[in-house]
Amino acid sequence: MLDIVNNLGILYKHQGKLIEAKQMLQRALKGFKKTLKPDYISILNIVNNLLGILYKEQGKLIETKQIYQQTLQDSEKALDADYILMFSIIVNLASLYKNQGQLAETGQIYQRALYGFENALGAENITTYVT
Repeated sequence: MLDIVNNLGILYKHQGKLIEAKQMLQRALKGFKKTLKPDYISILNIVNNLLGILYKEQGKLIETKQIYQQTLQDSEKALDADYILMFSIIVNLASLYKNQGQLAETGQIYQRALYGFENALGAENITTYVT
């Protein structure tokens, strides 16, 4: 059921219903935190969706940056080094840096994501994955 709540939040976000999206994603996050350990992949995914993407769309760039950095640290502790979610978070963080004009940091972060995706998927398959 919590996956449905999460998916509904993502749907609302895509429809531009940011208040409803935030409510659904917060509900899913609260439910997952009650039932799972804090670094579980579903929680990291919801945090990435809710607090990163949604806040970014609302222009809350400082909060977004802090959340992406914390989610990345949590995912590095919880996930295998080649886990796709972790590299999606890295791409989101790089995009945020790019939007803030921090181009040197952006390049370094994108390089890290590319290296991770290539190691996880194989360089020949990198074009088949879309974030």
